[in-house]
Amino acid sequence: MDWPWTDRVGQIRVTIEGDPNLQVDMNVGVPEKPEELSYDGYVLTAMRVVNAIPAVCAAKAGVVTMMDLPLYMPKSAFRSDATFIDHKISKAK
Repeated sequence: MDWPWTDRVGQIRVTIEGDPNLQVDMNVGVPEKPEELSYDGYVLTAMRVVNAIPAVCAAKAGVVTMMDLPLYMPKSAFRSDATFIDHKISKAK
């Protein structure tokens, strides 16, 4: 099975066939800045692992899979006073 591609760099398309049918196009980073897309991808990959550290440390000894751990959301996801933080590597140039 081929992954559905879109015509934009850094965009992922998810299609769910059902009732109702859904199609979502998600951008990783800012498509107009392709030099930053790999950094944004690394951050997305690491977020799940880093946020799982407290649950892994609190788990009983043995093998723990992602299915055994709770889903995490950033602490500031729904804060009314949250602001954008410029964390890009390109800022250091």
